[in-house]
Amino acid sequence: MNRHQEYTRGEYRKTNATKRAERAVVRRTLTAVMTVGLMHLTLTSHHAHAGGKLGDHSIWLELKEQIFPGETLQDGAHLMTMQSPMRALDAAIVPISIRFKNPETIKNLSLVIDHNPAPFAMKLYSDSTHESPNVDVRIRIDSYTYLRAVAETKTGEFFEIANFIKAAGGCSAPSLSGMAEAEKHMGEMKMKFIEQDTNGMVKAQFLIRHPNYSGFQFDQISRSEIPAHYIDSVIITSNGKTLFRVEPSVSMSENPHFTFFYKGDDIGKTIDVLATDSEGKIYQRHWDVPPSLPEVVVKPFTIKGQSI
Repeated sequence: MNRHQEYTRGEYRKTNATKRAERAVVRRTLTAVMTVGLMHLTLTSHHAHAGGKLGDHSIWLELKEQIFPGETLQDGAHLMTMQSPMRALDAAIVPISIRFKNPETIKNLSLVIDHNPAPFAMKLYSDSTHESPNVDVRIRIDSYTYLRAVAETKTGEFFEIANFIKAAGGCSAPSLSGMAEAEKHMGEMKMKFIEQDTNGMVKAQFLIRHPNYSGFQFDQISRSEIPAHYIDSVIITSNGKTLFRVEPSVSMSENPHFTFFYKGDDIGKTIDVLATDSEGKIYQRHWDVPPSLPEVVVKPFTIKGQSI
């Protein structure tokens, strides 16, 4: 080995050692920067959630005036609860559960998602004898936002609760099964009767297959936006009595799903469903009512979740 070769290898070893040291410094610096950034993001998100109060966001002040003009919305934390994930696993399918202390006093329930392109998610009616405002639904979330449940009582008062949800991209997420498959099964329905409590309230689940296009999704084949096409009404009746009525919007998830409750006394032996979508299509089906269901004890109303 000549002197030039020794020098070259020595310098090569030195250069590699220097580069490794420099890379280590860069890694430590980036790690520190990312840690500080994440801490800042976490603290900012935490303060936005923990410090947020009803009505202190300008966008909500505008929405409230548009949707509930002239109405005073009171704190409804004593009246109802809303269960929702603080951070959604899938922004296109966010499960929401709402329960009332005295459901018989409620006339209707509205869901509003502050930062969704279509903030008004749904309106559920419960002013008939057999209906209940207690409900489980699945919604889309476009970005970090407050979800608000606003209930109107039969005496004309309005009450509100709100949860903060961390999720993004749900309104533009593609169909879970693909467009062709989703449209092939459009309008297919499922009904499941689950149980009946000691007060005679029946718990049931209803699902209708529908892509529920939001108008913000993209067709990967045609390279164009998919027009909005969604379920806009579901009415469930029995023997002329209304058991469940809801007017959903594009903010509801694909294949709209509702767990609902109805007074099981004095209804017919079949249940009829009439659903329509934004293109005027009509979907109908009926089911036989089971002669008996598992009976459960009425659970006491408790304050849970993220009521603000």
